[in-house]
Amino acid sequence: MGARKRYIAPVLFFAAIFLLWLGLRLFAVGLFPSGAAVSASLDQSLETAFAESGAGMTSVTLRGWARLDGAYHDAASLAEIYQRVKEVLGDDSALFCEPYDDKGFNSVAVRGTAENGAELNLTLQSLAAAETEAGTYLIVETSLPGGKGTAAILNDYAASIFAAAKGRYEPSLLIEGKYEGIRSKKEKRAVAKAVFAAVDGEVTERVSDGSYLSYSGRSRRIVGGVTSGDHTVNLQVALSENERENATYIYIGSPVVFSDF
Repeated sequence: MGARKRYIAPVLFFAAIFLLWLGLRLFAVGLFPSGAAVSASLDQSLETAFAESGAGMTSVTLRGWARLDGAYHDAASLAEIYQRVKEVLGDDSALFCEPYDDKGFNSVAVRGTAENGAELNLTLQSLAAAETEAGTYLIVETSLPGGKGTAAILNDYAASIFAAAKGRYEPSLLIEGKYEGIRSKKEKRAVAKAVFAAVDGEVTERVSDGSYLSYSGRSRRIVGGVTSGDHTVNLQVALSENERENATYIYIGSPVVFSDF
């Protein structure tokens, strides 16, 4: 399970630079799907896949990013963009907002619980041309406790945020769940195979160790994907043991699982 990290002002610049670099690198090698990937069909497909696992759903997370334009915006101009986004966020009294203004780099970082109850981590940032290309970017990660229809709710929420910023976002989706007790290797393999079968998927990559298992491949029901070697991946299923809790966690992600497991 990934530990939540709290960033403070002095390191915001470096954290934002890293996130931007990572996003551009992932975009360059195709590790973000097209904007059509998180659609009604994906929401339904991942929920169908999860239902086949038999686990209790604990959370759903959507992560997206967009390059809003190729211009550098000063702090005042960036604040205007954020004001449009803020209208979608609604009551932001439970959100921590941290602006950062430096020569050639401006950002607004927002984190906390949004008015709709979703956990939100949002970064709006603008860079002047230097070692990297000038541009303004929006990065959003939002999550809710698991339940039927949660993926569609988060997709609509993220879409409204990016629409307010006038950006077309590149999304990834993750559903997490939990089994009581430690599942055997045989049981983990059976679950992963059943999840893929539920959405007409084909497993192309398998990784396993004593405490975890990961299957990756392609489902014909899911649009888009990422390139891995000579094939396309748009579905990953991972199961990981937690001996301290005497539990087994399952992660189903498209195009891949973007959480630690």
